[in-house]
Amino acid sequence: MTKSKQTINPFFSLPLLLPLLLLHSCDSDKNMLDLQDFDVSNNALTNHEEVIVLGTSENPEDGEEDYFIHMIVKSLKRDDTINVLFIGPREIYGREIKHFISPEDVFFNASGAKTVDLTQINKVYSNPDYIKVDWKKYPSIIGKVLTIYDSKEKTNEELIDEVLKQTQEKR
Repeated sequence: MTKSKQTINPFFSLPLLLPLLLLHSCDSDKNMLDLQDFDVSNNALTNHEEVIVLGTSENPEDGEEDYFIHMIVKSLKRDDTINVLFIGPREIYGREIKHFISPEDVFFNASGAKTVDLTQINKVYSNPDYIKVDWKKYPSIIGKVLTIYDSKEKTNEELIDEVLKQTQEKR
């Protein structure tokens, strides 16, 4: 008795896989917006301004993206709501006070994100499951929102020295 070898026709499985691939590619782009959709202003927040995070889109690529991630914050100084567009890994957010960090600040590149030319980025990932307000009515700014160490424990010079040391160790 001879055993028959079963082979799977690759053309038969292709029609089954194709819709799955198309669904996946469409799903990843559905939350992608143009940077032009945001009213970007360089003075929507000041550097190191204290904020509370109201919502933030998840970061699907966790620091390897070539687009901004959308976050919405409330300024404690002015009580304004602002969109923050950032790159790189995000922190775990809760109700604690964070600080807005501008791209010119020494802390901006200290959080482990790859160095990117921000002027070349023209897309924003914004997930409405996490940003549940009408964000279009608020100004936007490019930067990061981080927890800065308690300034009572260390001076600014000590903090900057630590950040510079960490940045040099990563290179």
